[in-house]
Amino acid sequence: MTTHALKLLHLLNGTLLLGTLISSYLVVLYAGRQQSACLFTSLIRSTFIFDIVVLLTLLAQLLTGSLLVHPRHYDFNTPWITAAYILLTVVVSLWILTIFTRINHYRRVAHNNFVSTPKRLHIYYALILIAVILIIHDAVTKYTFLFGFPES
Repeated sequence: MTTHALKLLHLLNGTLLLGTLISSYLVVLYAGRQQSACLFTSLIRSTFIFDIVVLLTLLAQLLTGSLLVHPRHYDFNTPWITAAYILLTVVVSLWILTIFTRINHYRRVAHNNFVSTPKRLHIYYALILIAVILIIHDAVTKYTFLFGFPES
């Protein structure tokens, strides 16, 4: 596969990832506003399909990003690439937390018929969005704020 095709695949995966993250959050937000526990549980169940897409997309991002490093004449010790790997690890960790939070909350709602959305779920989604935006920023500018400011 050529470098240009790999980069295109990497960009398409990134776009799919961002769109799926936002769509998943909107479904969770909409589900939290429902009065019916039955509708809430069916909406939350549908978000588990998003989980599969997000985890596969994150894996594809890691693979395509790693395959792009050497052909583009970069090193894995480049600060913005290191920051991207750290932030991708943060995104995966937060996404796993959202999965467990939704599973736990799904069980409670199914048992108690009380519909609400945990506040920590909103925080997790916000942190994921911030981390993804930082990864995009670092990749576009080839600079990261994660390791401090450069000396002038």
